[in-house]
Amino acid sequence: MVPDPTSHPERGELRLAPSTVVLLRSDGIFLPRADDAVANRLAPAAVAALAGLSAGDVASREAFLAYAGSVGGDAEEDRAALHGTWEALVTRGLLRNGPDDLGAPPLEVTPDWYGTEPAIDDVDVDGPTVEAPLDEPLEVMCLPLYLLVRGGGFEWWDHQGVCRIRLSPVGLMVALGLARPRPASEAIAEMVSASAAMGLTFDEVASTLQRLRNARLVSRFDPTDPEHRVASELVEQSRQRMRSGMRIERAYAGVIAAHERDEAARRDRGLSDRVQVVGVVQSRSVLPLGLGMLLANATNGPRDFSDHYVFHPRIWFKEAGVRDAARRGGIFLFSDYLWSSAAHLGLSAIVKSTNPATVNVHGGPDAPKYTDDLERWFHDHPDVDVVVHGEGETTFLDLLDALRVWDGKGPADLSVLADVPGLSYRTEAGFVRSGPRDRIAELDSLPSPYLTGWFDIIGMGGEQAMAIIETNRGCPYGCTFCDWGSATNSRIRQFSLERVYEELQWCAEHRIYRVFMADANYGIFERDVAIAQRFAELKKEYGFPKTVTTNYAKNTVKYLTAIIETFADAGILTEGKLALQSMDQPTLTTIRRKNIRTEKYNDMAAEFSANGLPLAVELMMGLPGSTLDSFRRDLQESINRNVRGFVYPTVLLPNAPMNDPDYRRENGIVARPGEVLRETATYTESDWQHMSRLADIYTTGDFFGAFRHVSLHVRAVAAMSEVDFYERVVEIVDAHRDRLPLLDVVLRSLPHTRLTPVSWALFIADLRVLLVEHLGLPDDAVLDTVLAVQHAHLPARDRHYPTTLELAHDYGAWYRQMEEARQSAHRTDWEQVVPKLSTFPPATMVIDDSLGRTAQANWEISINSGGTDWYHWEFESPVSRIGRVAPALGVPEAEGPVLAGG
Repeated sequence: MVPDPTSHPERGELRLAPSTVVLLRSDGIFLPRADDAVANRLAPAAVAALAGLSAGDVASREAFLAYAGSVGGDAEEDRAALHGTWEALVTRGLLRNGPDDLGAPPLEVTPDWYGTEPAIDDVDVDGPTVEAPLDEPLEVMCLPLYLLVRGGGFEWWDHQGVCRIRLSPVGLMVALGLARPRPASEAIAEMVSASAAMGLTFDEVASTLQRLRNARLVSRFDPTDPEHRVASELVEQSRQRMRSGMRIERAYAGVIAAHERDEAARRDRGLSDRVQVVGVVQSRSVLPLGLGMLLANATNGPRDFSDHYVFHPRIWFKEAGVRDAARRGGIFLFSDYLWSSAAHLGLSAIVKSTNPATVNVHGGPDAPKYTDDLERWFHDHPDVDVVVHGEGETTFLDLLDALRVWDGKGPADLSVLADVPGLSYRTEAGFVRSGPRDRIAELDSLPSPYLTGWFDIIGMGGEQAMAIIETNRGCPYGCTFCDWGSATNSRIRQFSLERVYEELQWCAEHRIYRVFMADANYGIFERDVAIAQRFAELKKEYGFPKTVTTNYAKNTVKYLTAIIETFADAGILTEGKLALQSMDQPTLTTIRRKNIRTEKYNDMAAEFSANGLPLAVELMMGLPGSTLDSFRRDLQESINRNVRGFVYPTVLLPNAPMNDPDYRRENGIVARPGEVLRETATYTESDWQHMSRLADIYTTGDFFGAFRHVSLHVRAVAAMSEVDFYERVVEIVDAHRDRLPLLDVVLRSLPHTRLTPVSWALFIADLRVLLVEHLGLPDDAVLDTVLAVQHAHLPARDRHYPTTLELAHDYGAWYRQMEEARQSAHRTDWEQVVPKLSTFPPATMVIDDSLGRTAQANWEISINSGGTDWYHWEFESPVSRIGRVAPALGVPEAEGPVLAGG
């Protein structure tokens, strides 16, 4: 643990850790996340103070805080911002006392395989080094961007380990001014105006812009340039989002105006006002299936409510719109899950504070069913009036029937709901729970919100939207961690294929980019292959959908190969993903889980590999019954099979059997609903922290591949398993952070930001030090070969493809023999039968990136946890795991993750 520098008496020896970096994003300059810390936004004064600290000009906390007001800001605001930055530096261990005994990171990186001797580029701040016009049509910074804080400036180093630019604090602020695409002349004028307090002139801003151009950090968009392909698409998507948002707003304005005219006409005819019913969702990127099903059933189902209720035509609301709707009163509907509960509860509170004469109804998988949790929920959220349990479509109809006695003019008497099964409601004496409700047997009796027009307007978002489609409901398994729509351990009921096909047709016609199949076990039925074929037909005809995500069948793989092959052949981005959760039998017993037989899994993995199809597994960290050792084994089993592993922390879902009070007591679960399990009877909080660090480096090293080839080399040379190697890396870097600064940056930030570090060359240089000095590996041509391959499979904004490596040893041939051994009888001991890499002759290796992974890793794309099925750093090469995966270009922004379930 690094000591608090404020307590050290020798203030003059204060210095900044060499692993200190800042992250430049379109929305500001940040001290990036590290471990579980929150990213700190840096005020201009804090940027200047950091530079002073790195230059040795700041020797104490008081000197750091003295930068308040130094760059034209408000001194009081600056002081508060500086205090927060200082505390963040202390908390993250980025301040040091005493002289720099280890020296700063090397300015030159000279590994043999680069072919050309790296050298420091011109970083003179006096003016441009290349003449170029300043009025090009459209220029923008390539963001986000990591910069190393060093020597009083902010440095960007390229993939080959060359320092391309060193910016002053003011220069960094100028760079931030180019965060959005626009003509250079406009950008310069705006930056000069905004930076007047700093005394910047037009020439100084233009000079900084030119230096950013020289470093290729600012460029003009050219859709024909492969380097700009994804960047251009992202800029166009930003415009499309704006245009689609405007189309949606105009369309809603029209239907709402018609809606209000109809209500006014009713009043003119002497009819009484109807009670308003409003479905509320904050996101317009995800079509809200649960809410849509309620509204479609109430307006197009078996009962007619038009004499008493009027259904607001809008279902996507911002805060102001919710307030406007609440002023009229009525019934407000919210469907809650982990990613939406907090936002919906906030909007629910706004409804009630705006107009107490409203009824707020909450349902969905996050609405609690266990008595103690339900009581606590009603207590903590006084704005919630009714909670619907389980499937809500029929319950909602009965609720509307019971509330016909309420005219919406004052507080509703909710006692009329006593005979409505499937809900709980608030009374002055506490909450009342009605009896249970049977599940809906005939799903086709429920009208579709897609086919009844409820999503037609919000569907105008098209490529910016994600649709949720159900082909069935229910799950035959009783896994304790899961509550799939409150259908755990129930018979699977199906929607008709005709209805499913019609909904998919709607998605294709509306150019919906991504479809989430909300089945608990997609691929459990033979007809699921036909559904995949229908996806493929629509993709060929309309070009959409481009991405399909789902939860594949847990205990059968009979149809999975055909489904994935159909998607892959159609150019639909997806991959086979097995929800194993754990391969440890005691854990599986504790969570009442039955996985596919190991031999079936092995056969399928081999078949996918032989056919070039992508395969991944899902693992859950911290399940009851698991231990630190069992989690290690789960990770190692995934590595042994050479499949990507998605690691998710175990969350205590409100309605899962795991949250049953008896089960919690039996298994020592220390968590509240909605929280991550961090302690159970089989592991401690300390064990969980260890698992979390291990999950992070596994994600960094194997999922993103930053250590993948190096770990194979360590296993072959030192007989150390990959998981053991990862744990040793964490231990070594923690003990030598200043000596291995770029390794420290990658380990602490990459799992959270998913961005490339300052320079992969500096990372590789640190990695060589770790391997040679700390693990004792030979520093020879074999290590050169492995590090060259590792470096070439990492994304950087300045790279060009295809890249050809000249290798001292044929790594591709060695890798193929290793794979053959793993797929046969030597999955766990391949290193004992595969010839040493040193015995292979020289060769070349070609690496390409036609899928745009480099751009995805270096441009600001909103990534959600459901999007990680496409977000990885696999390139096309002889050692790739991606198989026949469709291009993942232009992935649209999505609000709210889709959790892998089941």
